[in-house]
Amino acid sequence: MPNHLLQRKAEIALGESEERYRTLSDATREGVAIHHLGRIVDANAAFWRMFGYAALQEVIGRETLDFVAPEFREDALRSASCGNGRPHRGRGLRADGSTFSAEFQGSPVAYRRQRMQVLIVRDCTAEEKARQSLRESERNLRLTLETLDLGAFMSRTPEGVVTYWSAGCERIFGWRASEAVGYPLHELLRTVFPVPVSQIQQALLASGEWSGELVQHTRSGEARSIAVRKTLRRGSDGVPLVVMESVVDVTPQRRAETALRERSRRLALLSEAAANLLGAGDPEQVLRGLFATLSADLGVDAVFSYLPEAQAWRLAAGIGPDPGQVAAFSLLPSGPAICDAVARSRAPVHWTAQPDPAAPQEQAAAPPRIQAYVCFPLLAGEDVLGALAFASHARERFQEEDVAFLATIAQHVAVVRRRLRADEELRKAERRSRALLEAAPVSIALLEPGSLRVLRANQRACLELGYSMAEFTTLRIADLEMAGTAGHSLAIAATQLGAKGDEIRTRFRNRAGDRLDMLVRVEPVEIDGENLVYASWTNVTELSRIRWALEESEGQLRSILATVPDAMVVIDESGRIVSFSATAEHLFGWQAVEVLGQEVSVLMPEPDRSRHAGYLSHYLRTGERRIIGIGRRVHGQRRDGSVFPMELTVGEVRTKEGHLFTGFLRDLSQDEASQRRLNDLQTELLHVSRLSVAGEMASALAHELNQPLTAIASSTRAALRLLEASPGHAVLPPRVLEALQRAASQSLRAGQIVQRLRDFVMKGEVEREPVLLPDIIGEARELALLGVAHHGVEISIQLDQDLPPVLVDRVQIQQVVLNLIRNAVEAMSEAGGQPCRLTINATRRGAGMLEVAVRDTGPGLSPAVEARLFEPFVTTKRGGMGVGLSICRSIVEAHDGRLWSEPNPGGGAVFRFTLPLLVPSDARLLQEEKP
Repeated sequence: MPNHLLQRKAEIALGESEERYRTLSDATREGVAIHHLGRIVDANAAFWRMFGYAALQEVIGRETLDFVAPEFREDALRSASCGNGRPHRGRGLRADGSTFSAEFQGSPVAYRRQRMQVLIVRDCTAEEKARQSLRESERNLRLTLETLDLGAFMSRTPEGVVTYWSAGCERIFGWRASEAVGYPLHELLRTVFPVPVSQIQQALLASGEWSGELVQHTRSGEARSIAVRKTLRRGSDGVPLVVMESVVDVTPQRRAETALRERSRRLALLSEAAANLLGAGDPEQVLRGLFATLSADLGVDAVFSYLPEAQAWRLAAGIGPDPGQVAAFSLLPSGPAICDAVARSRAPVHWTAQPDPAAPQEQAAAPPRIQAYVCFPLLAGEDVLGALAFASHARERFQEEDVAFLATIAQHVAVVRRRLRADEELRKAERRSRALLEAAPVSIALLEPGSLRVLRANQRACLELGYSMAEFTTLRIADLEMAGTAGHSLAIAATQLGAKGDEIRTRFRNRAGDRLDMLVRVEPVEIDGENLVYASWTNVTELSRIRWALEESEGQLRSILATVPDAMVVIDESGRIVSFSATAEHLFGWQAVEVLGQEVSVLMPEPDRSRHAGYLSHYLRTGERRIIGIGRRVHGQRRDGSVFPMELTVGEVRTKEGHLFTGFLRDLSQDEASQRRLNDLQTELLHVSRLSVAGEMASALAHELNQPLTAIASSTRAALRLLEASPGHAVLPPRVLEALQRAASQSLRAGQIVQRLRDFVMKGEVEREPVLLPDIIGEARELALLGVAHHGVEISIQLDQDLPPVLVDRVQIQQVVLNLIRNAVEAMSEAGGQPCRLTINATRRGAGMLEVAVRDTGPGLSPAVEARLFEPFVTTKRGGMGVGLSICRSIVEAHDGRLWSEPNPGGGAVFRFTLPLLVPSDARLLQEEKP
């Protein structure tokens, strides 16, 4: 062969080799890099991702030592210089500077016609964590066993004779201590060593301990995996005395590991089978390819696939190594019988050679040569698509995990059967759709997107517009649709389709030139992967003419009804609303679309709401008119629940469908409100007249009472001076003189109150001066309690420290506090049976104001009284005039304050009023006013 051909063949082989290398390196999870003279020339994705790089280009050209932690680089160089290709442990260095446990292995390789080195890196982080966890667990176990007298322990002589046997050993091996002590250990347990016994003995003599895993047998002969730790104890002379052994039965863990490996293998097998089944067109063909594995792993000797047909079961496929045996099995009547059982129960049937007494009777008919038989239903919702059975004449019974594995195979077969049935149903649906397309009562066409050329249409579309099929499929929508319909254009709607399509009204022109109104439904569709436009239309020319006439008539009627000031509601003979005018919407707060079809009683309050059906049925039965044709004053109920008066007039119309009743309603709310306002004005006029008369009477009384009060004060002071000047005044009780002095001062004070009241009524002005509020409250408290029964009333005065003076009329504010205290004491005295506490507070409130609160624990105020509490002649006391609180509010408001009441949270009432504080500007003004 010529050299150039040999060279070409070598190049091709080299390329194929490199391609195989690239494929293998990309498929492995280990990082693989090719380097030359210590610099990387190529790497797989696992390599640069392992070290935290984003792309291959970031690692090309870097030195291999850049990927090794600094403290391990000398070891890496030493291992590379040896060139033995053995892996060595170290730590990898990522791009972000973090390190991880890794195993490095290098070896020479021919790459790109050069001799290079390949570096394989394995991430050992998970392994390191597992080892660390194992070491920690072993350390904890060792500490626990050394601390507690638990677990399995034994001791023996260096020659192997048992000298101690713990209860734990008895539980594991079944030998009692009396039986084991004195017996050679490894003969007793028939120990199988992983390494020669001499090697274990040498380790014991050299290091004093040995740990490993042995296979030892129990008394019953069962082999168990035993983790053992042997410790050699020596005497003071160094001679071996005894070997202590702690043992742990790890058989369950080893069995679990074995089971896990088996499950993983089966899972891989199941995944492969599922992939083949789900993509297959013939599930039986896949089962034939899977049969060898099922036979080797599960002992399956035959597979049967059944299909239901006309109240019977047909064997669709029989799979097995011996066609004659499979055919013989298929002829036995037990297969269809078991299929009937699984179809009825929707659950698998597992038959064995020794039938379960509780199993279905159909199972007893299974052929005797079959030792184990399991049958699964293939379901699609509630439908049974078939049955899949697995038989074995070698195994007595399928294990539970084998049944679960076979059930999964059956489920995948059912999925394939469902898909195949769905495909067949789809083909049938397509055939039916084609038939329905021609039989449809509407015109249908498929359009090409963009150009909107007719690709296909049914015969109705061609005949309706006067074209043959050949002519029609050459037209575009623009050839059919009339100009001037831009607002309702099919051409525009077809180019702006959403996912749900659109419905429009447009106009077509047929071949003869006639105008046709069409209702068109247009939607996007996908047929065989091609996006098309589906259009269907109905000729609504006659309906359009009728609709326009009807709209014109309705427009005239709405115009008439809109000008009627009364609301109109039309109901049928069942009481349901069939018409609701705009005025009615405004009157009742309901929109017409909300009440149409509802009972008209929704517009009525009780009791008319529950009685209306009876009224209507009574009229329809007897013809007796109680409201029809007669105007009545009734009440309506709005949507928000409010009730209002209205005038109702009802008319009746009889149609072919039955009775219609039209009600005209006029709102009387404004009429009643005007009448109520007129009555209130008359009441207020009478009230003002009473107040005017009361003011004149108070002024007259103040003038008439002032002179007697002055005379009383003068006489009392004269009597006091005469007593003081008499020779015997020394023998008079001091309380007499004190009483006369108090009577004289209170007479003067009464005169001042009357005079201030007269001035207040006549001029509405107050005489202000700076006053300390604690003095006013203290005097008012003493005056309020004179002559009043206040037994059991606890009075507390709580005033803020350093309250500044207030700018008030001392006498009038004292009268306000006195009135509030007396009212509170009298209210609590009348209540009885509860603690009586009166609290007076004074605090600052905001800038320049002071608030006084009088709080009691009496019965409180009813809502009706509280609403009119400060009006004249309103009182809650027997014999009260009802002017005290009215005068108090007037006094407080004349001082630029406010008086109000509120409930006491603990029971009773709280009266609060505010007063202005004395500010520097007021003090200067008062100084200027002094003479």
